[in-house]
Amino acid sequence: EKQAATHVSLDQEFDRDLSQLWRELEERVVAVTNRGTVPITFQPSQCCLNSQTDNLRYPLAVVE
Repeated sequence: EKQAATHVSLDQEFDRDLSQLWRELEERVVAVTNRGTVPITFQPSQCCLNSQTDNLRYPLAVVE
């Protein structure tokens, strides 16, 4: 059964240090898979949008 996610805020769960750690880990994985270089077009994934994230980027979403 589906439940609407109304009045939900993730701001209190956002951890800037942890977010930075995941960003660095993702960049390392990309570098390893590309023979040590990170493509200039690389952008780290952004899992949650909140008042502290770059909300100018469109989120990735799965439909159905």
